[in-house]
Amino acid sequence: MVWRKFGCPVSPVLGMLTAVAVAAIGVVFSRGFFDTLYPVWNETIARWIAGLPFALILVSGVSAFTMSQLFHEDSVLNIGLGTRGNSAIVGSIIFTMSVISSGAFFLGFLPLTFHTLISGPDIPGVVVKVALPAVLSVMAQISAAVAVGAVCGLATRKRAAIFSALLPIGIYGVLVLLSSWFSNSFWAFFPNEELDKSGVSFVYSNAVRYLGLSLSAAVVLGISWLLIKGLSERPAEVPKKLQVAAPVTVATLLALSIVTGTQQSLFLSERTGNCEAVAGTETQLCLADFNEPRREELSLMIAALINRLGHPGPIREVADSSLPGTPDEGVLTVSIDRDGNNSEFLLIADVLAGRFACGNDTTRESFETTGSIAEWLKAAPLPEGVRVESVVAGDSQQNQGVVAGDDDNIYKHQYSQISGETPESVATMQQYLRDHEAAIASCTPPPLPPGVIL
Repeated sequence: MVWRKFGCPVSPVLGMLTAVAVAAIGVVFSRGFFDTLYPVWNETIARWIAGLPFALILVSGVSAFTMSQLFHEDSVLNIGLGTRGNSAIVGSIIFTMSVISSGAFFLGFLPLTFHTLISGPDIPGVVVKVALPAVLSVMAQISAAVAVGAVCGLATRKRAAIFSALLPIGIYGVLVLLSSWFSNSFWAFFPNEELDKSGVSFVYSNAVRYLGLSLSAAVVLGISWLLIKGLSERPAEVPKKLQVAAPVTVATLLALSIVTGTQQSLFLSERTGNCEAVAGTETQLCLADFNEPRREELSLMIAALINRLGHPGPIREVADSSLPGTPDEGVLTVSIDRDGNNSEFLLIADVLAGRFACGNDTTRESFETTGSIAEWLKAAPLPEGVRVESVVAGDSQQNQGVVAGDDDNIYKHQYSQISGETPESVATMQQYLRDHEAAIASCTPPPLPPGVIL
């Protein structure tokens, strides 16, 4: 009976619409995912977590509405649910709604998940160690939301059904705000994860945080079940149980959140990364295992910049920002681009030119010279097939050397070699860069020498 009505005995249509809406959340949060060069599990999981709050708000409200309508003193909607006790009926509805909602949630994310499984980097154990704990925690959170909604619905069944539905929606709305403002301290109350295409994500290496999320959901389910039994069978005993249950639940979840959210160093599992020398240079390139597909292209770009510079330069290592630890002197941490723009090339060129050392006290002349150095470095000859683009705003008359993008006012600047450049002008610039390396690194470069072609 409950399964045939999509876990919503008061209205099969409402149950079906809820499942469709939950699946639609997955579709919406999958947008743009297939535009990346290759998928990685941490972004897939981050998208699950980003869409989960909306699913929790929805299912908790529907659950509360269902229980309020079903167990209202004048209701006849529970006819046909069997002769079991009220708590058993509520339990079967919570189970059914949780399974259907979880299934619908992952059905919406199915193309994204399947794409990651098939096309993502082959990392041993990543599904079991990373994806599975996240799946379980999502299912646990959905079940907890359904149970919280059931408690709210039963507790307010004498009121209008719309009030019963809005109560858990309001509770979860507050938790959304708290998790946004204090993400570490309120993680176990409500999940919060930023979308990050670079691979910088705590979730990728730390399944313990998801264990905490699952445990918090288990606590909520346990407390909710005690209240449900009281509300459905012995309403008079509920206030006493609530006085104990509320502070115990809050204290437990807060402890779980703080430990798993702020004491990350206690639980960090090893992030595997590989370091290899860039051919023809003294620079090392260190990448996380899931960003290995970018190694060849990144190595070619780094080699092109170092060759353009004319000497080893201050960067002895380019490190993937997904790798743990604080970088040492001479280590440049970069966020690995999977959008195909090769933005790392531009970042490294700006660092070599000293642009990040410029500040409010930098003179206009120094700032302009530093910018000219950066643009000269970005004109480094690149191997065939390697293209670097930067997105610039404005119109085509203001931006030379640009091609139209998807938007009329957005253009992609394609870097290429400087027209009219000669070996002599290149040698002059490289000698200048060697002689004034320290000044350039501090954004106090002397004027460019004559003979340099920009």
